[in-house]
Amino acid sequence: MDPQTALQLLLLGVVLPLAASLASTAVCWWTARGILPVGDRRDGLRDRRRAMLAAILSPLAVLVGVQVALFGALTFPPQNALHQIPLMLIAAFVLGLVPALLPRFIPAWAPAAIAFVAGLWWWLFVKTPRHEALATATLLWGAGMLLTTPHARPIRGWTLMVPLGFTLAGAAVLLVATGSLKLAQLAGAAAVTLLGIFAVSLTRPRLVIAGPGLSVFVAMLAATLSQGAAFGDTPKELALAVGIGGPAIADALTRWRSASALSR
Repeated sequence: MDPQTALQLLLLGVVLPLAASLASTAVCWWTARGILPVGDRRDGLRDRRRAMLAAILSPLAVLVGVQVALFGALTFPPQNALHQIPLMLIAAFVLGLVPALLPRFIPAWAPAAIAFVAGLWWWLFVKTPRHEALATATLLWGAGMLLTTPHARPIRGWTLMVPLGFTLAGAAVLLVATGSLKLAQLAGAAAVTLLGIFAVSLTRPRLVIAGPGLSVFVAMLAATLSQGAAFGDTPKELALAVGIGGPAIADALTRWRSASALSR
């Protein structure tokens, strides 16, 4: 790789998402007083709108913007599998937003449970690589959200963000090692974006990444790993292990932290 290409990848894949994440998270905090699940706020419609604004600005807009910067304008309908990823992120955002807006009617775990069952059935019976990628992404997103959603609201800070960030970084390393460089760039950019949110949370402990925002990060993890397994040389078993193992670690850490807090 020549120095100019390496510098471009560094700027677009690391510097841009980190700067955009820091800026958008700061804006969200000072205008909406934190990226909070809607259910945590009690001020009615105004706070719901603020929470939606926070979730849209960071990280959905950052990650879609990074993909456009790295790979050019998006096409609709998607011309290739890579251009399907922003649609997956938007779909994940909507699935995370609906239960946040209607908590009395739709439990937060309901979309994830439906996606997990549908993805598992689809994954077991589909044969074509294109459908296999979508099935695996649905399965991984459902599993990841089932593991992280119960803890996103009461538990804030490193126990959720750090394991998910390391999982995205690990997915990037795995994708690079198996030859899926473009997918690795997206997973790495998501890890850096989450780093920006975590950096702001160090000074604002009430900030939490949950609901639609959490759903987008889990979707990026699921989408990149599933496409690496379906269209690249990423072993399917490793993709599943990384995609489920990271949220499982976050689940274990949050249970430990919750138990420690109750025992004090």
